[in-house]
Amino acid sequence: MAFKAPTPLKQGEKVEFVVRVAFKKSPIDPGGGLPGTGDPTRRDVPLCAKMRADLTSEDGGMNIERSTSETILLSESYVGEWGWHITGVQPGQHQMVLRFVIPDPGGDRYIETHRETITVDVGVMYVVSAWIKDMSAPINAFLGSIAIVGGWVVVAFTRRAKKGKHAPTTGAH
Repeated sequence: MAFKAPTPLKQGEKVEFVVRVAFKKSPIDPGGGLPGTGDPTRRDVPLCAKMRADLTSEDGGMNIERSTSETILLSESYVGEWGWHITGVQPGQHQMVLRFVIPDPGGDRYIETHRETITVDVGVMYVVSAWIKDMSAPINAFLGSIAIVGGWVVVAFTRRAKKGKHAPTTGAH
């Protein structure tokens, strides 16, 4: 098994998280070409020809959406892959739980073969920077409008002040 933990993750940012598995005799490296940065985490885990993987957020600090089938069929010359889209919704340190399960040959139950807790750090800066980026055009338009109105007020005040100085005075002496 191989994966690259999506950490650090910025709050509001959506990233792809992929887990790949291969039998030891497979000529294909399951860690090659994984999305993310850094070296992949690798584990020797029990594998079966038909498997399912589940990924959940322990505390709700991340939204997890499946992007591939939950069940794969694995052969010795093939790499199996599961994928999810992960969005950090709360800043802080959060845990995801990855579980591999196989069907029970004697029934309709599933047997857990591997469980892994993956820690993900979620920062707050993406939400702030995305808001600033999204709001920059309206804020610039608003500031431009204020500058135009302010300019007109200055011009009008200056004209009124000039008229007051040069206007003939009328009055009885």
